[in-house]
Amino acid sequence: MLPITPETKWQIGLDCLMLPVMYMLQGNMSDVPQRTHFWNYTRVPEKELELKLNTNSLLTLPGEDVASQRWLWWLPLLHMPIFGGWRHYYVLEPEEKVSDYWFVGWVVGEYSGISHVKLERQVRVLKGDTEASFFGFNSEGKQIKIRLIGEGSLGESPEYCKIPLL
Repeated sequence: MLPITPETKWQIGLDCLMLPVMYMLQGNMSDVPQRTHFWNYTRVPEKELELKLNTNSLLTLPGEDVASQRWLWWLPLLHMPIFGGWRHYYVLEPEEKVSDYWFVGWVVGEYSGISHVKLERQVRVLKGDTEASFFGFNSEGKQIKIRLIGEGSLGESPEYCKIPLL
């Protein structure tokens, strides 16, 4: 099991303060803004992941050639669609209903992490410039299988616009 803790009230407060900025950076008011900030996810060392993840439960999805670069100096360009950042996403959910909430994590090359944002059902994850593997953990810290249920683009997919974006 990985040490996963839900967001604290402090972290949720920071997310709320960032809402106006995130709406502006995504370029539309219809989608729930992205919530992956340094305070609400934990980077997980590759060696720890190898020991604690069931690789049969990873959902691996392709990237896309049209995705922009990730960083512009120290700025996370991927989270800034108005400056050419990533606009396309996948929609994921647990294969089986979870009793309380769940967390999503990702592995992209040498970079991996797990979000502290509690998810009740579905989640949107950005489609980047390279293949990514996703995994889930339930509220008890047990790995769960997740599945792809759809794809969309910011500002263009009303059926998914209210699902959390990480």
